[in-house]
Amino acid sequence: MIASFLYWLILPFALAYGLVKLIQRSPRPVPADVAALLAQEPLPKKHFGAARRVDGKLESLGAFDKLLDASDAAWKAQGAAKAAGAKGSFFTFDETGVVLEQVDL
Repeated sequence: MIASFLYWLILPFALAYGLVKLIQRSPRPVPADVAALLAQEPLPKKHFGAARRVDGKLESLGAFDKLLDASDAAWKAQGAAKAAGAKGSFFTFDETGVVLEQVDL
């Protein structure tokens, strides 16, 4: 009884915990232009940024307290660019520069 409890309940949770810790330790690359933008305009702690890349040039859309606000800004800029017929990439990133969401046209 105890062996089946350990096998069916405890072991899956222990393996899931180990997998999450392994994923968290993996390196997350920061694009060079995002690192340059953050060096130029650093974000405060626990803030998120939104940016657009048009014709290879990165342009900031601002810094936001919440990821949802940064994502909304990127999607609004994407909608405006789509209406204008422009091509580009729109994305959000955290204060370390890791890209969290990206939308391409």
